[in-house]
Amino acid sequence: MKNQNRRAHENASSVRRETVSCAVVSFNEEKNLDPCLESAKWMDEIVVVDSFSTDRTMDIAKTFTDKIYQRPWRGFGDQKNYAMDQATTDWVFILDSDERIPA
Repeated sequence: MKNQNRRAHENASSVRRETVSCAVVSFNEEKNLDPCLESAKWMDEIVVVDSFSTDRTMDIAKTFTDKIYQRPWRGFGDQKNYAMDQATTDWVFILDSDERIPA
């Protein structure tokens, strides 16, 4: 029994943890972005794709990540796909700027 327990422990300690990114698209979301990104800061990476906001959206995003990209608005699907392409983790969680991940 001891050998089985030791092998189980060795296998468990050698398992690689999957990584996850949060991908957010934004445009003039200064009222929503801070609580949105705050709820996602536990993730391994945050990616923000902004459509040239004219408010403080970019400043807020910079306090959470350096993976910020600006590009013209091409629709939700296109922006979210672009954001996913910028992620470098195993999994990508898409979050809208006005959404929060519950604690």
